[in-house]
Amino acid sequence: MPKLNLPKDHKKRTRRALKRLPKYAAVCFWCGHGYAEYSQEIEDEHFAHHCPDAPRELQEIARKQSANTETDKQ
Repeated sequence: MPKLNLPKDHKKRTRRALKRLPKYAAVCFWCGHGYAEYSQEIEDEHFAHHCPDAPRELQEIARKQSANTETDKQ
């Protein structure tokens, strides 16, 4: 797993995620999206296609994992 550098506003993002966490199964640190259900596949789909705030490297990894998951299902 690549090392991610935290953004300068990481404390604000952390507070936002923790504040939303009681209402959701999981919350995205990068954009604050709340997951009603959580799985690695759902997270990969989110980072790959729906999280513009996620680092590009994370988005690319998620796209590859999402594509692999789709291939495995076939």
